[in-house]
Amino acid sequence: MLNPVRGGYLVTTFSNMVLAFMLVQYLPILLKELWRLLVWTWIWRSKVKHFRTGAVFFEIADPVTGELFYTRAGAFESTVEGFVVTRDQYRYQLQGLDGPLVVGTQEGETLLARRVEEDGKINLVVNKDGVDEIRGSGQIKLNNFLSPQYLRRVGNGFYSNGQAGQNIAGISDNTIPATGSNGKLKQYALELSNVDLTNEFAAMISHQRSFQAGSRVVTTSDMILSEAVNLKR
Repeated sequence: MLNPVRGGYLVTTFSNMVLAFMLVQYLPILLKELWRLLVWTWIWRSKVKHFRTGAVFFEIADPVTGELFYTRAGAFESTVEGFVVTRDQYRYQLQGLDGPLVVGTQEGETLLARRVEEDGKINLVVNKDGVDEIRGSGQIKLNNFLSPQYLRRVGNGFYSNGQAGQNIAGISDNTIPATGSNGKLKQYALELSNVDLTNEFAAMISHQRSFQAGSRVVTTSDMILSEAVNLKR
């Protein structure tokens, strides 16, 4: 007759051996899925960090109310008075370091050409008294935000940084193009949509793989725990 105590000991030892075998079998799979989860999470966070540090906006103002807005649309034109404004019905004025940019001529000058440098400086080629000369006409201002996702969308590609006195998106002190993390300006060039269909699909697949890896980790760990509980019964 089998000794109950010894028999129970044998059953317990056998259960521990089976549990150890299952751990050895499933542990590499669990570690592999966990590693994949960590890798996809790191890739996703890198993309988010790149987006957050690369959002640079032009600053524009409503000439009637003085309210400030921000936009990435770089299509502007000049009025008869020389103000640089947006190409829509709002006619918001592009801001420089010293207020609205004015690229008009002075008395006695004839405008020959305008030139926008990569660092945002605007130079005018004018003719005065029969002599051609280059005259500075302002400095374009760019704004970089620490948290651009907090900007409030107001429509037509315009964003608000909150009411007067607010700074909900964390505006940066660096407002000069081609310095720090601010990009360079290029005259006669217009940035197209920053949404690439191929990249967006690749990002969606990456996020799906990350979710699947996390689900497999949970499923595998749950399977191991279930088998361990069943063996102990």
